[in-house]
Amino acid sequence: MALAIIRAMRTIHGTAAAGRLDQAILSRLLKKIIVNSTPIKNEPGVVLGVLLIALLVGLLISVLATGFHTGPLRPGINTVLLGIYIMAWGAMFLASYFYSHKTFFFRALIWVCENWSHPKGRRMALFYAAIAILFGCVSILSGFGIVGAAA
Repeated sequence: MALAIIRAMRTIHGTAAAGRLDQAILSRLLKKIIVNSTPIKNEPGVVLGVLLIALLVGLLISVLATGFHTGPLRPGINTVLLGIYIMAWGAMFLASYFYSHKTFFFRALIWVCENWSHPKGRRMALFYAAIAILFGCVSILSGFGIVGAAA
């Protein structure tokens, strides 16, 4: 890509000397970008982590308080809340993939993906997010009676 930019600059300026000058400027600029990119430091994020955990606990309590039963998904508010709860877990895994430096909770989810998953790796957070969001959508649609639910 850098070579394409240099070639385009040469054709604009028309001379090889201008091309060499532009190439030197571009290489210095790229070195500054690459060298000055400092690694992101982990933040403790205690307040954010506790709030996210409290959100998940609150959703779980609301699912259990509305009379959740095991077995097939039946239309009703408890199934909709279950879908929201599952989707919240998916959102947590998705956020942990991109913002693991923000809070201990996201780092813990990434740790699960890197140590307890097969295959191991950060990308498993994206897989878990996709599965949870998909299952949550199915649960919400079943709760509204849109997807065929068992009687």
